[in-house]
Amino acid sequence: MDDTAATDRVQEGAGPPVLIATKLHPPGVRDESVPRERLMERLRGGLGLRLSLVACPAGFGKTTLVAAWREAEAARRPVAWLTVDKGDNDPVVFWSHAIEALRRVCPDIGASVSPDAAGAAPIVDLVLPRLVNALADQGEVALILDDFHWLTSSAVRESVAWFVDHLPPAFQLVLSSRTEPALRLAALRAHGELLELRADDLRFTSGEAEAFLNGRLGLGLVPQEVDGLVERTQGWPAGLYLAALSLRRCATATRPYAGSASRAARWPISS
Repeated sequence: MDDTAATDRVQEGAGPPVLIATKLHPPGVRDESVPRERLMERLRGGLGLRLSLVACPAGFGKTTLVAAWREAEAARRPVAWLTVDKGDNDPVVFWSHAIEALRRVCPDIGASVSPDAAGAAPIVDLVLPRLVNALADQGEVALILDDFHWLTSSAVRESVAWFVDHLPPAFQLVLSSRTEPALRLAALRAHGELLELRADDLRFTSGEAEAFLNGRLGLGLVPQEVDGLVERTQGWPAGLYLAALSLRRCATATRPYAGSASRAARWPISS
């Protein structure tokens, strides 16, 4: 939905959007996932900053990382989750879902904090100031917006930018995106208010690859073989996963590269 359609929706007095409950449920952390404590610790360091951003192309495990982080952090503070999709390019739809996600972990957020209360007024004039004021009374809270790259509406992006600029200090906003979000990142970076995790940060180290390939999948590779696969895939998590699938299909899966570490480097990996 473009910006004009979103405005028309409010002006025409459309009823409240139907919330999609599954968008508010984080994906489960799969058994074969490897704990990436170095990245989890980086995300914890985003508390007190305006924005925590995980931005890199598909296949780097962004959603897996933030889902695991949410699961760990939820033991000590409320962490809300929203999976963004194309339908969220209407400000009322987006903020209805975001506010409901927050309400589910912070029930004290009142009914007055609702996009429906805005009527024909812009979201940033009425709803978001009330939301920020309510969050200021909640203590440490986090909100994860996964798949943020689906937001192409300038109206929604500007409302998120306003929200970022006015967040209370104890609130942590985490965005996961395949593309660079159209927010004021340079200003946040210049003021030390931005935590960034990029593709190079999410690449598997040899230790993480060994934990995944041998510890989780039981492939029994020797260190040279693991290192060869990390080099061949450049640590791309999806590439290593495809490698593991191919190894399992190998007729000699028990030790496919035994005695020849160089074979791992020659092994074709899809990229």
